[in-house]
Formats: sequence, structure tokens, C-alpha cells
Amino acid sequence: MAKTSRQVARVRTLAGLRTTWLATVLAPLVVFALAAAALWYASTLEMIAADSALGALALTGVVVLAASGVFAFALGRRFSAEVIEPVARLQWTLARVTAGDMLARAELDGDDDLSRVAGALDDLLEYRIRGLETISREGEELNDSVIEIMQAVGTIATSKDLTIRV
Repeated sequence: MAKTSRQVARVRTLAGLRTTWLATVLAPLVVFALAAAALWYASTLEMIAADSALGALALTGVVVLAASGVFAFALGRRFSAEVIEPVARLQWTLARVTAGDMLARAELDGDDDLSRVAGALDDLLEYRIRGLETISREGEELNDSVIEIMQAVGTIATSKDLTIRV
């Protein structure tokens, strides 16, 4: 079965979220690794002496870069946990509902905006299911009424007595 453009867009969006997460979390580590490698290379060429002002400045730069790398990594993990993962969960839930799984729920806990949106989505899905159940029950009642009427008409037709009450 060929994928529709909406399904392809949904897959691309989820892949984009995963790529954003990787870039947010791994980019500071890559920058730190490159800076450390450059510093190591420069020190092997004896361009930076340990007792010179340039050496002290380079050491301070590495420490600041390491601290900012750790901070950016922690910030990226928090961003991933609070934004990217809940958005991916909401997209997954909507994709499952679109595919016909009426029991799919986001089930996000918390007091943040995304958790409230997920709760509202779950409530909406529950409301829709209750509505579908009501419609189904009323349809069954209507079918039962139609069957009773048809049986009464059959009784009247066979007895040819128009005074029968049904």
C-alpha cells in the first residue's frame, strides 16, 4: 500500500524531531571534542608553552568550553525530555488515531502545556468514543423498532384485521 503525502510528512516530522534532539544533545560534545583536539595538536607542536600567557589563556578557554559543553548537554537533555519527546508522543497518538486505532492515547503526565494538550486530546478521543457508542446503541434501538413494526405489519397483513393494536 502506497503512503499518502500526509503519512510521508508525518514520518519526516518525527525524523526531524529525532535529528533536532541529536543536534541539541550532541553538538556541544562535538564542539568540545574538536576544540580539545585542536588544543592537543597545538601543544604537540609546542606552539603553546605551559608557562606562557597564551598557555594560560588556552587552558582557561578549554575549561570554559568544557563547562559550557556540559551545560549545553544538560540543557539539551532537558529540552528533549520536556519538548521533543512529548511532541513525538502526540504525533504518534494522532497517527494511530488517523490509522483507525480509536484506543490510542497520549497519556502524558505533568503540569506543563504539552501535558495539558495531551490530556485534552485524550478527553476528546474519549468523548468521541462515547458519542460513537451512543450512536451505535441508538442505531440498534432503531433497528429493533423497525423489526417490531415490520412484524406488526406482517401480523396485520396475515390476519387482515385493521383493528389490531401493536
